[in-house]
Amino acid sequence: MFTKLGLCLAYAVKEDHGRITDFNIGLHWHRLEDYDPLICDDIAWHYPNQRMVGEPVGGWYYYRQGLAVITKNAHCGNPLDAGIATVFAKEQQRFSQLGPEGVSACRWQIGSDLLI
Repeated sequence: MFTKLGLCLAYAVKEDHGRITDFNIGLHWHRLEDYDPLICDDIAWHYPNQRMVGEPVGGWYYYRQGLAVITKNAHCGNPLDAGIATVFAKEQQRFSQLGPEGVSACRWQIGSDLLI
């Protein structure tokens, strides 16, 4: 398991080298706090140049929190991308799928330039 200091160092190095961090946020059968989109907001606060993707936009259960984090950080000049790779797989990914309506609402909220 990574230590907090080790993770801070990793984010700092990634930020310095322009690397993207992809967070798998949502429901994943582990401690819920480990997948909360607010983690991304905390990292963005401390590492404002760290490029991040929240995949899959928090899933069904963290959708609004995911949008809040993306919207706030875009307004502050640190855009985070909303990963939508699995949000259409209704039967295979029922805990992360948002369907066309959810993605449309996401696009309306944050703009299509932040969807990845």
